[in-house]
Amino acid sequence: MKTARLFLLLLGFIAVAYFLSSHGPGHFRAQSQTSLITTCCDQREGLRELDFPYYSLREGFASQLYLVSATDQTMDVTLAVYGQHGESVLSPVTIQPNAKLTIDLRVFLAQHGADVSGEFGEGSIAVYFEGTMMPVTGQITVTNAALRLVHESEALENDPGRTDIPAALNGAWWNLAPGRDARVMVANMSPNSVTADVYLDYQGERHPSSPLTFVPHELKVLSITELLGE
Repeated sequence: MKTARLFLLLLGFIAVAYFLSSHGPGHFRAQSQTSLITTCCDQREGLRELDFPYYSLREGFASQLYLVSATDQTMDVTLAVYGQHGESVLSPVTIQPNAKLTIDLRVFLAQHGADVSGEFGEGSIAVYFEGTMMPVTGQITVTNAALRLVHESEALENDPGRTDIPAALNGAWWNLAPGRDARVMVANMSPNSVTADVYLDYQGERHPSSPLTFVPHELKVLSITELLGE
């Protein structure tokens, strides 16, 4: 896509990608949002957004969100956890000066009445706050003890104006066998609808999938074996 910023993270058989909103012409179509998200996502000076493109609570996975303050002032942020189809749980969170805040996503979502076995079993996270620079950073850690898997993803600033983001990103997959699969998680981190193209390179040939259409903040999980079957 020419109008979206796409990031790709890879660990073993898990790949994660996400879109950032863009101001240029293209596939985007504006969608109505809650007043809080509209306020968070506009381009007023000093407003910041940190994105964590993937978390999982399914199939024995656990996810921990770590937020770190790099300022000597108390930071008030808005934590937005998005489910697989774009539904959201919003909550104000306070981080003490120069402190680290750990949030267990399963506990957090359960406290807010979210269905962790359904819509909120996996999704993405955004943290909104105001600041002249970046006084808050962090990472999300996804673990599965039974599979001996740990995936750590640092926060990335949602800044469509960045020029160091490549137009095309690549992730390696390998060693498919009976009972094994590779999955690609693609998350739309913008409040707009977007369309994306995904290509699978196999035995020296490129195989395109059908175009993927996302509603705002939607997550799609693609199976490599299913793409090969197509």
